[in-house]
Amino acid sequence: MKVAVCFGGGGVRGAFQAGVWQAIADLVTPTFTIGSSIGAINAFATTRLTPRELTQWWRSRAPR
Repeated sequence: MKVAVCFGGGGVRGAFQAGVWQAIADLVTPTFTIGSSIGAINAFATTRLTPRELTQWWRSRAPR
């Protein structure tokens, strides 16, 4: 069965997506990831970064 993960758009929601991705990454092995707007950036990042690295990237760049 093919499984896709779709990340939506919405600016700062990207940081939330990263946290959720880190929480479910051990449970889901997607065939592919897709997204729109910031979600597209996160989808691409999942091909290069581990879930933990993506979360850390957001923590270091998101405004406080």
